Amino acid sequence: MKISNILIGALMLAGTTFTGCTEHGGNGNDGNNPGGGGGGANLFADIVTLDYTSPGGTRVSFQRQGDSPMINLSAAVELPAELKVGSRIVIGYWPDNGERYVSGPITILQAFNTFGLGGEPRPYSAVQTNDWASEGIELLGVQRSGDYIDVVFNAKAIYSSATAELVLDRETADSEKPQYYVIFKKNTSVSTSQYSSFFLSYSIKDVWAREDVKGVTVHYTDANTGIKVSKDILKITQPSLKED
Repeated sequence: MKISNILIGALMLAGTTFTGCTEHGGNGNDGNNPGGGGGGANLFADIVTLDYTSPGGTRVSFQRQGDSPMINLSAAVELPAELKVGSRIVIGYWPDNGERYVSGPITILQAFNTFGLGGEPRPYSAVQTNDWASEGIELLGVQRSGDYIDVVFNAKAIYSSATAELVLDRETADSEKPQYYVIFKKNTSVSTSQYSSFFLSYSIKDVWAREDVKGVTVHYTDANTGIKVSKDILKITQPSLKED
């Protein structure tokens, strides 16, 4: 499943919307195409690395999936101060040339931080985490994008009162397949029937570069069954989904 396709429907749930972004036509109120029908503009979304931002403009980069070529995008807007250079962020945007996955200028409509910001996962043990205890999630996608693992999921929670983290099982850190766990916690004193979307991005650069590593495994707790599910991301085969 391609995370980039999943992100579009979740963009309006969190983040910063930039003004003056309806120049492509329409009134900006159509959730499926905030730019409306004028000009045939398409809204895309991706988890990217923020390379540079200033009053003179912004540059971001990302790899579509795995080891695909680097894509470099530029926009004539400065991003908010809470978005730091070097961090992994989510952007909703229009390519000025209308083509996706092609380097070039874009118009950014929305941008916000991922959980993890592209840093390395913290190492923990099963004891420290109460056997990887986590609230259940509805996984939308998990993939490697260059040096990073990106995870997107839905959960019945208030976005601002929940935490999400990808952690490393320290006992497997030196193995040929390190194990990672999504740990999601929500404020149980705040109830809601609404779903929020959560976006995680963490670096596995050093792990993936090791010659002995065959891949990594990401574990999460399924919201519907309460069962821990694992997904392998391997160097030589396609990802596989299985229950623990």
